[in-house]
Amino acid sequence: EPTFIMDLSKQLIILRKIPNLRRIAVTPRADVARCAEQIQQDYVLSWRPNPAMVSCGFNPEDIRKVIRDGLEASKGCYVDIILKDVTTVEGHPQRLKE
Repeated sequence: EPTFIMDLSKQLIILRKIPNLRRIAVTPRADVARCAEQIQQDYVLSWRPNPAMVSCGFNPEDIRKVIRDGLEASKGCYVDIILKDVTTVEGHPQRLKE
């Protein structure tokens, strides 16, 4: 059964109507730059990059580039990076520190 994932990067105005909202999750499929433009410093941009980058075909340089690009796209925002849904690191837990 297919899962429907909504890209809220085009609809963040809807989220602004939620009282006491402090953090907005930005999924791997979302356009980080577009979200950052809308979130600014009004909320924490809680970026969730694709966890496959540490669990499948590990390449530290590619991962650094993804993180650098995401941080550049969200410059000026309050950002946290959450690596969700990591079920395996192929027996190499040090990957999470690299």
